[in-house]
Amino acid sequence: MKTGRIQLGATDAVGASILAIIVGIGAMLIVRGPLRESKGLATARQECARIQRELTEIQSNRQQIVQRMESDASRLKDQGGGLPGIRQLERYMTHVTSLASASGVTIDSLTPSPQLERDDHTDVYVSFTGRGPFLSFHRLLRGIEQQLDYVDVTHFSIVKGESAHAGCRLEWSLRLRVKPSAGTEPMKVSHAVEP
Repeated sequence: MKTGRIQLGATDAVGASILAIIVGIGAMLIVRGPLRESKGLATARQECARIQRELTEIQSNRQQIVQRMESDASRLKDQGGGLPGIRQLERYMTHVTSLASASGVTIDSLTPSPQLERDDHTDVYVSFTGRGPFLSFHRLLRGIEQQLDYVDVTHFSIVKGESAHAGCRLEWSLRLRVKPSAGTEPMKVSHAVEP
């Protein structure tokens, strides 16, 4: 077999040029693509580390919330599982008077109002009058808010006293939410209509 001399024409030169261009572009894509991706890898790792820190913080917060919920549930269970009974009203009023004396407020009178029956609880209102400095009254209101569950201050008024030593005349009203009464009163009918 004889091999002759290979003659390259214009078509072969064009084909070789196209092949060289394709190989060059392919090599550039292969080299530049992973390089570009590797540059973004450091940023991606930083983002991943940030997300892991946030996840750890969220899990820690979740654990604290679960512990707080368990503590609150245990406290509710110790109190009887919910709203206090009407018989605990005296204990609440004793607590208010001790808070008042500790704050420097003198209670002159307390007057309970009629109870209001709601669908799922009973509202008991108690009106107070007293005297003392404004800052002492402020401490008393803060103590009621922080220490007494199921009690709200519904309104208050402050009147400046006659002398600087007397302090202010104070009036405030508390609402205590209690369990509904066990027995309900029968409904009274004012008139009946015959059929």
